[in-house]
Amino acid sequence: MSRLALPVGLLCAWLAIASPVVAVPPDRQALISSPFVDTSCGFEVDVSYPVQNEYAIAFFDQNGNLTRLVITGRLVATFTNPANGVSLTENISGPAQIDFVRGTAFGDGPGAGPVPALGSGIWLGFGRFDFVTGQTVGHFIPLCPPLAGT
Repeated sequence: MSRLALPVGLLCAWLAIASPVVAVPPDRQALISSPFVDTSCGFEVDVSYPVQNEYAIAFFDQNGNLTRLVITGRLVATFTNPANGVSLTENISGPAQIDFVRGTAFGDGPGAGPVPALGSGIWLGFGRFDFVTGQTVGHFIPLCPPLAGT
């Protein structure tokens, strides 16, 4: 029996170390975007969301710490200049990903909002926007001129 005690003990220790770590399951929550007034065009723009089927998926490590956030789903925004009644409705569904471990955050696909690297105003983007560095890759269209009526 004593000859088996060491191998059995080592096997049990190895199994304890090799067993999979149970991670906290991802959490999926609906996102609700509230209407607001944007002034980055130099005039007021009412922003509302006629289609909101967007949600966030939060990922956690085995200790329950938030490690990554993915925002996806369908989101449509309407931009309206109340002074002249000009309105634009755009699909801004993204998605966006924030990695809290690596310190990265970016949006892919259609999105809209201020993009400081491109100048003031509201921009509709088709490509990648890095929220940390401000770097853009893709095609970005300024929305302020058409909202101004020019």
